[in-house]
Amino acid sequence: MAFTIEDIKVNWLVDGSIPYSEDVVVDAFNEVISTLGQEYLDKLKYKNGVELFGPYITISVIDIGLKMFVLKKGVNNFSLIKKLTSKLEVEKTKGLAELNAIYFLCSAEDIEFELEPQVLRPNKTPSKPDFRLKRLTDSQWTYIEVKQPDTSEENKTVQIVIEKIQKLFDSYDNYLSVEIMLLRIPTENELNLIVSKCSELFNQIDKKQLEIDDLGLIKINQSVSLVYTPSEYIGFLNKPCYASMQTVVGLK
Repeated sequence: MAFTIEDIKVNWLVDGSIPYSEDVVVDAFNEVISTLGQEYLDKLKYKNGVELFGPYITISVIDIGLKMFVLKKGVNNFSLIKKLTSKLEVEKTKGLAELNAIYFLCSAEDIEFELEPQVLRPNKTPSKPDFRLKRLTDSQWTYIEVKQPDTSEENKTVQIVIEKIQKLFDSYDNYLSVEIMLLRIPTENELNLIVSKCSELFNQIDKKQLEIDDLGLIKINQSVSLVYTPSEYIGFLNKPCYASMQTVVGLK
């Protein structure tokens, strides 16, 4: 299938706004589905059985699409596409790390690159680095081997919180969007408090947001029209925002 901007607005973006032109959005979505396939797109769209909507999930697709445009300029790019669509999580993770590296290093128009080039070595088996690149005006190549760094403990902790919150959608039978902003790294007890407060807000009609002292803000939008309006939080004017989770919408 080919995406139109109307499809994306209704089924992905809903009423959110993003800093991309309509042409860029449509081209990026169509690049992802034509190159990586519907199954890849579905894995982005659905998490733990919950269908996601809003700017965050829409931008995640656009981000992959923009990176694919750069990848397609490289020789032997199908080798990385194979990793990205692999059934093995290890392969997909490494593939994403390589895709990010190529995007950062090879986006300029005067850069040419090749994936998995064969490098001959005297008295040794030929090696295959992840990719090589050079400027069009240069004769020598730079060879790149990408290593995916370990996921930080803080990142793992945040992912646990997100999964806990997403599971709350399983028992919810209405339209729902959630916005969570954190001022600092929460403790384990505070993580459980966030989940508890989300559950509390899900079941209230009048109360739409809750501030947790010195930790952050939770906002719930319950609207059949799925109109999402990001919160203005005065506390962020003089305190740095550690992290945010926005516009996760559940629908049954």
